[in-house]
Amino acid sequence: MKMEPQVVVITRSPVSRASSLLREAGYLVSKSSPERSDLPAEAEALIVDLRLFDLIQWLEQHQNDARTVIIAPVATVLKGVTVRTVHAGAIEDDLVSAVDRIVADQRIAAHRQLKVLRLPATTRAEEAPYSPLTSFFGAMAR
Repeated sequence: MKMEPQVVVITRSPVSRASSLLREAGYLVSKSSPERSDLPAEAEALIVDLRLFDLIQWLEQHQNDARTVIIAPVATVLKGVTVRTVHAGAIEDDLVSAVDRIVADQRIAAHRQLKVLRLPATTRAEEAPYSPLTSFFGAMAR
C-alpha cells in the first residue's frame, strides 16, 4: 500500500490554492481539466474547484463518486448529489480534514475487500505441527 495518498484537483485555474494546501499536508497532487472523463482510478480523492456552471456540468457526469470534495463559493445544495462540500472561504481550515476523511474511508473500504488467508484449525494436539511449545503444552494438558 502506498503511504502518500494521491489526489486529483479538477480545475481550470493555472494556480490552485487547494493544490498548494494539499501538497503542504503531504498529499501527492495532480491536476486535471474538467473535460477529461477518465479520472485516475488510483486517486483516493477528487477535489473539484470550478465555477458553478462548470461544476454542475462536471457533477452530471461524475455524480455520486464518494471520493469527491467540492470547493464552492456559496453553500451549494444540488438535488441527488452526495459529495462533501467545502466553502471556498474556508479551504485553509476545512479542505485537508475533508480529504483526510475521504482517504481514510477509501483505505478502510479497500482493507475490507482483502481476503484473509485462514489456516484450518486443528482439534487435537497430535494433529498440530511439532514445536517445542506444542509438545510442552500438550504434555501439560494430559
